[in-house]
Amino acid sequence: MTTTAAAVYEKGVLRPLSPLPLAEGARVEVTVTDEIAQGIPGAMTGRAGVELARLWSAMPHLSSEEAAAFEDDLFGPER
Repeated sequence: MTTTAAAVYEKGVLRPLSPLPLAEGARVEVTVTDEIAQGIPGAMTGRAGVELARLWSAMPHLSSEEAAAFEDDLFGPER
């Protein structure tokens, strides 16, 4: 079975944002894709990208327009 699920990384643990169809104690293989870098050419990676992802996830109060402006400030409007 293959399932894609959104998760948040907190205190060293990935926490799924919704329930997963798994039995308790099931072993899984995890592939992580940074939400910020996904599909953005030239997106920041490494330590800076991780820090930006942490900051981004702490800003759920942004409207879609504010989020777009924030991304433009980070990556440039021509991304």
